[in-house]
Amino acid sequence: MLDANGAPVIDDFGLVRDLEAPSLTQSWAIRGPGTPFYAPPEQLNNEKDLIDWRADQFSLAVAITLITFGAHPYEKQGMSIAELVEAVATRSGPTDKFIAAAQGAHLAPLVKMVAPWPVSRYRTPALLTAAWGTP
Repeated sequence: MLDANGAPVIDDFGLVRDLEAPSLTQSWAIRGPGTPFYAPPEQLNNEKDLIDWRADQFSLAVAITLITFGAHPYEKQGMSIAELVEAVATRSGPTDKFIAAAQGAHLAPLVKMVAPWPVSRYRTPALLTAAWGTP
């Protein structure tokens, strides 16, 4: 999509949750809602108290990584999608290959954006924006 000035923007019309309202996802559900391939560990593990805007930060970084490098940040050679989702859910962390590729391409913020724990990701949108060097 494009903004009013014609610049491309990413819009997400998928799953929405009011963090102040009760959740519709059952607490006992093994996997939370969303698309598992793009979901962060806290969503896959249905850890509702850890889910906030940083879950979207993780998913955005996965999408950017796929577009840029053709692979998920946690993906190892020969992994099935189920194994990949399990690697994210168990917080194995991004691969060394991904980290080297992101740093080599001057895209180091991606590494922090896909950290296994939300507390290790950018705390605020302003900090994320600053990391990318945008006003």
